Amino acid sequence: MKFDPVNHLIEMMRVRGVGVNILAPPYDNVDGFDDGLRNQLYGEYDFKGLVQALLQRCNVGVVYLSSDRFDLKYVIIKVSTTEFIMIGPYTARPHEEVFNSACENFTIPEGRLSELRGYFYGIPYVEVCDIFEAEIILLAKYIFNNEEHTVERMDLPFFATENEVEIKEVFEDRLSLLMIEELYQNEDDYLEAVERGDLKQATIIMSMFRKFTMESRHADSLRNQKNYGLVLNTLLRKTVQRAAVHPAYIHQISRSFAVRIEAARTSSELVTKIFQSMLRKYCGLVNNHSLKNYTLPIRKAINFIDFNYAEQITLDKIAESVSFNYAYLSSQFKKETGSTVIDYINMKRIQKAVTLLSTTTLSIGEIAEKCGFVDDTYFTRVFKKKQGVSPREYRKSIFKN
Repeated sequence: MKFDPVNHLIEMMRVRGVGVNILAPPYDNVDGFDDGLRNQLYGEYDFKGLVQALLQRCNVGVVYLSSDRFDLKYVIIKVSTTEFIMIGPYTARPHEEVFNSACENFTIPEGRLSELRGYFYGIPYVEVCDIFEAEIILLAKYIFNNEEHTVERMDLPFFATENEVEIKEVFEDRLSLLMIEELYQNEDDYLEAVERGDLKQATIIMSMFRKFTMESRHADSLRNQKNYGLVLNTLLRKTVQRAAVHPAYIHQISRSFAVRIEAARTSSELVTKIFQSMLRKYCGLVNNHSLKNYTLPIRKAINFIDFNYAEQITLDKIAESVSFNYAYLSSQFKKETGSTVIDYINMKRIQKAVTLLSTTTLSIGEIAEKCGFVDDTYFTRVFKKKQGVSPREYRKSIFKN
């Protein structure tokens, strides 16, 4: 597949929660370059004047690192005489600082403060701005077909500056509404990916949540992060339950993460370690234990086997646990799983045996007993059939490696 640098740039920014606008004649989308800020604050605004100023001031082959009067940042790449790539807005300062600065520098009506605060808290915060911008500058080389390009800094050349245009008094909370809608859609997409066990897609969507840094509800920022983590843990738990994972598996992981979240000492530990580990673990539960594709009786039968494989379970006992005739259960089990009940029981037992052989010094007889086999000989026969070697040979190979 041919490398498309522009599509790569759009995807790279999407993961970071930063918008990308391709501005080309007739420039109908220019009013959305700032995520709708000026359209909402000023009502009538000369966006075409901005385009004309950019056409006059910007040159092809130059990457412009720009700021506006709200101290929001953009990267502008002029790719032809009439076409721009505009990346942003993003901020290099914490949201509260940017919001306070806007309040100091502009006369903002009281009724607009809440709306504006919500907007600034939704702007992606790029802590290491130099590295972020360097990635874009590097990619610009391919956008310009490997030709030489330069980098310049400039303030956005607005035709009518924010100092000359009065902010409307009327309160229309469309900015906050759009941001809330986008946040909820991202959350839905994230949880749907987890329910499928799609770790890759869930990770991509999770990285986009940085765009939605919400206003703190507690003075202690670490406490805020912990509260968020506990809520996320609950959401993931319920999502995995919808994937028909038995609660016993879920409860063990959910409880473990609740303890880890409360014990965390820094926000960095929560975000880079615990939250990412939560995602891997919950997706792993779906991939390893989801019974969503089976009917309820077969789910119950599989769970009965999974939690009782070490006992001397029989087909009659399994049928009784799901209130089915054993002949019908046997037929339906084979139809849905592709395996006989006995083969499935032996598979679970051998899986456990492999773990014990690899991680303990228990004797072969002790392992056979713990896995539900009546004697060593039968255990060895079944193990060799499933693994291709005897239990002793398997253990020797593990320790040798």
